[in-house]
Parts: sequence; C-alpha cells; structure tokens
Amino acid sequence: MKIYILDADVGKYRPIYYTDEDDIVEFIRRFNGTPMRNIWKAEEKFAFVPRRMIKGDTPGLNTHIPVFSVKAAKALEDFLKPNGELLPIICDGERYFVFNVTKVVDALDEANCELKLFNDGDIMDIIRFEFFQALRVSSYLCCKKKRDMISAFLAL
Repeated sequence: MKIYILDADVGKYRPIYYTDEDDIVEFIRRFNGTPMRNIWKAEEKFAFVPRRMIKGDTPGLNTHIPVFSVKAAKALEDFLKPNGELLPIICDGERYFVFNVTKVVDALDEANCELKLFNDGDIMDIIRFEFFQALRVSSYLCCKKKRDMISAFLAL
C-alpha cells in the first residue's frame, strides 16, 4: 500500500493565498475536523500569488488545507466526499474547492516518525511519516499534526 499526502508543489505551480490577512488565523482554525457545509459562505477571498508559474489543479494555500480545481475535485471525488467536504471558493475569478477533512483518524505513529517539535512538545513539522499498521487498511487517512491542524492522506 502506498500513502500519498494531499499537498501541493508550490515550487512548480502557482499557489494561492487568503487575502484577508487580518483573519487568516481564524480561517485556518475552522479546518479542524468539524463539518462546515451548513455555515460555509463562498465569500472567502483568495488570489493567486503573482509568480511566473503555471496554474496547477492543486494550488497550495500555504497551509494544511488542500485546494483542488474543478477537474481535480471531480477526479478525486470518490475518495474525498466520504471523508470530508469540498467547499467552493473563487480565486481570481476561477472556481476551486478547499477540502475540509471531517473523517479524522489518529493514524500518526509519533514514536516512529521523525519529528520537529515546538518547545512545548507539540509537533511543528513531520520530516518522516509513519502510520499505525492497523490503520493502513483504510482508503483514506487523516491525522492531526502541527497544533491540531489536520493533514490529509490518501492510501492506495
């Protein structure tokens, strides 16, 4: 079984950013495993970082929150929908989706990972991932890291 992290290649493709800098922390904290479809307003403001890079189907948001083009969301829909919500956003006039993970599994085997920690012992970054063997049977894994942010993984 191979496990893939749902992340963007921001070195190759144009990332996007949340334009309300005063509210970015609050925006990020909403993606904590709790459903938001009923309260989501597609009024959030996003823009592409002005770089000379091509636009990809998974533009990075400089956070733990996966972002998908309409094409990518459709291709991954069978894996994504049972495990979270595709919430619509508009970025520079184009439709995208942020993925809100709602099926959270504590799958990270911290004792066998290579971790970078904050002074208080919380996980700052994961250098090398390891997952509990019993949880690798799922088609989709989501685990908490980085001060309760949720990272999304696909296991095939």
